[in-house]
Amino acid sequence: LRGRLPAVVDGRSDYVDVRDVARGHLRAAERGRPGERYVLGGHDGGWVELIERVAELSGVHHPVAVLPPALGSLARHAEALGLRPPVASEAIMLMGLNWSYSSRKARSELGYRSRALDSTLADTIDWYSELIESGSLHGRLSPLSLGAFGMRAAAAAHLTGIASAVGARAGLRLVAGE
Repeated sequence: LRGRLPAVVDGRSDYVDVRDVARGHLRAAERGRPGERYVLGGHDGGWVELIERVAELSGVHHPVAVLPPALGSLARHAEALGLRPPVASEAIMLMGLNWSYSSRKARSELGYRSRALDSTLADTIDWYSELIESGSLHGRLSPLSLGAFGMRAAAAAHLTGIASAVGARAGLRLVAGE
C-alpha cells in the first residue's frame, strides 16, 4: 500500500486469515486425532494475482516487476562471487516455489473452513491503512524502497507499459499492480 515493494517472484503460495488458523488450532485441540497433522490453509494463488487483487480492492496501484523463479539461482551465483544482491538468494528461491497446500483433511475431520480471500484482504488493507494513517509505520530508505521508487519512475515514463506489452507478446507477465 505504501509502494515499497519493487518486485515479486512469479511463484505460488497459500493465503489464509490468521483468525481462521487460530480457529483451526482450537478445532484440532477439540476434535483432532492424537498424533495427526492438519494443514490449515486457505486459498492457493500466485504472488502476481495477490498483488493485483490487493491493488483492485484498495484502489492503490503501484507497479511491481515480476521476476522469474530462475533469478534465485543467479542471485546465489552472485553471492558466491562475493556480491550482495538487494535480496538474499534464499528469499528469491523460496518465493519462486509452489507453496500450495490442501486443507482437505482439516475440512473433513475438523470442520475447518477459511473465509473468502477478499474478506481477509479487505480486513488486512483496512488494518494496514490505519497503521499508515496513525504514523505507526516509519519507513527508512532501503534498497527495496529505492527499487520501488525506480519502478514508479519507470511507470511515469510509460516504460512499464512497454514492458507489459513486450511481455504479453512473449506470453510473460513482466509488471503487476498497475
